[in-house]
Amino acid sequence: MVNDFVETKHGRATANYPLPQLKGVLEETYGVIVYQEQVMQIANILASYTLGDADSLRRAMGKKIPEVMAEEKVKFMAGARLKNIPEDKAEYVFDLMAKFAGYGFNKSHSAAYALILYQTAFLKAHYPAQFMTALLSCDMTNTDKVVLYINDCREHQIEVLPPDINESVTGFSVINDRIRFGLAAVKNVGESALESIIEERQKNGRYTSLANFCNRVDSRRVNSRVIESLIKSGSFDSLGCKRSQLMTVLDKAMEQAKAVQRDQQSGQLSLFGGPLAGPKDASATEIQLPDIPEWDEQKRLIFEKETVGFYLTGHPLDDVLGELRTVIDSDIHNLINFGDDQQVRIGGLIRTFKRHKSKKGDPMAFLTLEDVFEAVEVVVFPETYSRCAEILETSEPVVILGTIQKDERGVKIIAEAIDLLPEAREKYTEAAKIRLDSDKISRQKLEILRKALFHFHGLCPVLLTLHFPKKGEVDIEVMKDMTVKPCRELTDRVEEILGYKACSFTKKDIAQPARKKWGNGKAAAA
Repeated sequence: MVNDFVETKHGRATANYPLPQLKGVLEETYGVIVYQEQVMQIANILASYTLGDADSLRRAMGKKIPEVMAEEKVKFMAGARLKNIPEDKAEYVFDLMAKFAGYGFNKSHSAAYALILYQTAFLKAHYPAQFMTALLSCDMTNTDKVVLYINDCREHQIEVLPPDINESVTGFSVINDRIRFGLAAVKNVGESALESIIEERQKNGRYTSLANFCNRVDSRRVNSRVIESLIKSGSFDSLGCKRSQLMTVLDKAMEQAKAVQRDQQSGQLSLFGGPLAGPKDASATEIQLPDIPEWDEQKRLIFEKETVGFYLTGHPLDDVLGELRTVIDSDIHNLINFGDDQQVRIGGLIRTFKRHKSKKGDPMAFLTLEDVFEAVEVVVFPETYSRCAEILETSEPVVILGTIQKDERGVKIIAEAIDLLPEAREKYTEAAKIRLDSDKISRQKLEILRKALFHFHGLCPVLLTLHFPKKGEVDIEVMKDMTVKPCRELTDRVEEILGYKACSFTKKDIAQPARKKWGNGKAAAA
């Protein structure tokens, strides 16, 4: 219906009316039922409904109560017969109105929504950073939505920066068309600590070091737990120090700051008769940072999620996302678009793992699988558990083949197979496709390529295609024993030899089984 409306509005299609009598009702909406008032008018014109009865019909359609709808259909068809409306046409119009009820509003409501839609679309198109900042601020307590918005920002090249002690305010803000996280997003940083940090910065300027920060903020309001969370979240990164260094000297910095603040409050003088170093004088109380390596990426990202609720400067799956997408069928947030009991392959990291016993006493498990967008519950019944128990506690990416189960709480997956990513690639890859550009290859390159393919010998067939610019392409038959192991190293080596991205993979289709229910339709232990 939406496509019909758009195409007709722009003159690319002609409006169609189910019956000539309805042209006056549907002409302004190009033959498509858009408003609830139109349903009432149609019932009045075709079936002689009073406006009161027509309003009752509208409400019944909105609630979709089968018994009431059946009664209304009998009444509508009887009225249409008295008006000599062909029965098939009358039934078609009634079903069309019932379908409309799933999305329709009254005209004034629709106009209000349309105005907001145009306003927000304009803002998103012309002020994308400001628009996304407003969205993030509205839903800052909803982690799932914040993750979706951040990924949307990245897809549209809007940089999202971690919280920062020298730039962040309480909530999200826009700085030079980049979105800066607010300090309120950091766990353990309460309102009192926020006030102390921001007020001191506004009064005496930017913080220059960890020691400078600790000396200046009120240590009774900004304790070591608060500062630890700020360090782990990356809020001190702009100072040019490693997070590992700051965590190492935090206790020393706090002890020194408490002593400085205690002495200032008691009015003590320095050894030479002058006042002790004030908050702005960091040089007198600076702490030497140890020469140690930074945390590895995995540890850094885990701490970010611990303190902010999600990953800020990257994601543990970033390096393997391309590989995952060669074998999975959907990201987790798109599972809602799949049918109930449909098989699907998804991939990600196992974030939670809980062992359980079935009613028969057999071991099973409940998992939470997370990708870069969202997370989903996965139920591993005993039969599957017995085949993959050793994988369930891994920190490596996995691919899960399972069946979608939908209920009032959302979507979950009933696992049928769980594999580590390398094994999943071998298991689910149909073929490795290599494109040879005729103007970029030579005998020497082809010989090097042949040796490389044998070096990565595996079970996956190889398909070679010779591409001629502006002329087309032909498939090249290869030896039957030229099969490879699908992996990133193969992709990188082929690109290195040929000088361009030439290697891709096709995945095997899933044979959808007959529909079946688990545990009487519920993912509960049998």
